[in-house]
Amino acid sequence: MIALTVPMLACKFPELPPITETDAETDAATDAGPVDVPIECTPSTTTCTGSTLVVCDAAGVATVSTCGFGCASSNDRCSDLAPSNGLGTYLDQSATAQPLTLTGNASIDTTSGTVTNGDGSNVVVTSTMLPTTPVPLMVVSVRSLDVGNVTVRGTRALAILVDGNATFHGTFSANATSFTPGPGSSLLVECDAGNGSANTNGGSGSGGGGFGGLGGSGGNGGGGTVGGGGGSVRGDTTLVPLRTGCPGGVPNAMPSDTYRREGGGGGAIQVSARGRITIGPGAFLSANGGGAKSYTDSFLFTCQTTTGQPQTCHQGAGGGAGGGILVEASSIQIATSGGFVANGGAGHCGSHGQAPDGALSETPAPGSSCTAYTAVGNGGSGAGGTTIPAAGGSATGQNGQGGGGGGGPGRIRINLPTGTTVDPGPPVISPLPSLGIAATR
Repeated sequence: MIALTVPMLACKFPELPPITETDAETDAATDAGPVDVPIECTPSTTTCTGSTLVVCDAAGVATVSTCGFGCASSNDRCSDLAPSNGLGTYLDQSATAQPLTLTGNASIDTTSGTVTNGDGSNVVVTSTMLPTTPVPLMVVSVRSLDVGNVTVRGTRALAILVDGNATFHGTFSANATSFTPGPGSSLLVECDAGNGSANTNGGSGSGGGGFGGLGGSGGNGGGGTVGGGGGSVRGDTTLVPLRTGCPGGVPNAMPSDTYRREGGGGGAIQVSARGRITIGPGAFLSANGGGAKSYTDSFLFTCQTTTGQPQTCHQGAGGGAGGGILVEASSIQIATSGGFVANGGAGHCGSHGQAPDGALSETPAPGSSCTAYTAVGNGGSGAGGTTIPAAGGSATGQNGQGGGGGGGPGRIRINLPTGTTVDPGPPVISPLPSLGIAATR
C-alpha cells in the first residue's frame, strides 16, 4: 500500500477496495489490543517500548496494547495527542462526554451553540465558546463521532475533540453559500480583496478573496477603471491559529443584496481525535468559498448584446476563498470517492445570475460567462486542485464592465503520528494538503 506518509507528501494513491462498515468501526488507537498474552513480565509494572504498552498485573500476567501516538518519553505509558490550537483541556473532557451521532441533514449553529439532528430534534453536547483570534471558536467535546450530512453555520469556526473514532458518511460542510460566509468568516477582519470602481463610462470588477493562495484580480472596465486586486495569502500552513477564508471584493463599495454581492469566505473546521478518522464513500469535509452574485436591481448601465439589444449590466463581483480544514488523529482512512475540499468560489460578470460555489472535487468552479454582451468581461474561475484562480475579464469599451476575479484556495492540514499513512486512495484533496507530525504530550 502506497499512500500519504507523514512527513512526506504524495498527491495520488493507488486504487484500493472501498471502506466497509467493519473497517469504519475499528478502533485505530488500539488496533492490536488490548489482549492478554502469556508472556513473562515483572509483576505490578508498566513498560512502553516503541508503540507497545505492556501492563503486568500482580500475578505476572501481561496485557499488551498498541499506542496510537507511540510511547511517552517516560517509557511507562502511551503518549496522548496534544491537539493543535491549545485545545488539550477539551480533548480531556471528551473522555467523559457523550457520543455524538447525527443522521439525515443535521446542522450546527456556532453562534447559538445549538446542534440539530436531521429529524429536527436538538442534541445536547459538551461545548465551549472561546474568544480566539483571528476568529472565535465553538469547541465541542465528544466520546465518539458518527455523522452524515451536516451544515455548519455561524459566527464562530468549529473544533471537535474526539476521545475515540470520528466517522463521516456524508458532507460535513463549513462552506460559504453565495455571499453567506462559512462559519467564522463573517468576523474575519484581515481581508483585502480589492473593490471595483466606477465612473460614468464604465466600471471595473472586484478581486477574489485570498487565503491559502492569492485571489484572482478583477477585470478592468470602461473609463479607465482598474480592476480590484486579488486578496493576499494569509495565515499559516499549520492552521495555527485556526482561521477561515476571505470574501471577494465588493464592486463600487455597494454591498446591498439588491446589487452585486461578493462570494463569502469558506469557514473553518478542526477535528482532533485520539482514534481514527474515517471518511466514507462519497463523504467530504468541505470549506469551500462562495460564488459571487450579479446585479439584480434596476439598471445603472446599459450594455449592448451581440444581437444589438440593450440589456442591464454592471461590474462583476469577486468569488470567496476556500476556508480551513485541520484534521489530526492516530490514523486516517479516506474512501476513493471522499476527501477534503477548500476550493475558491467563482467570480461573476455584470449580467444577471449567480456564479457557482466551490465544488466537491478538484475541478475549479467556472466563472460566469457574459459572452452575449459586447462590453462585459467574464467572471474568473475559482481555485481548484492545483489550478490557481482566474482574473476577471476586462471590457474597456463604452460602458465596459469588468468581471470579478475567482476566489483563492483555502488550506488543508493533516497531522498524524510519524510513519502513519492515509489510505486508501486516490481520495479528493483540494487544494494539496500540508502534512505534519501530530504533537503529543
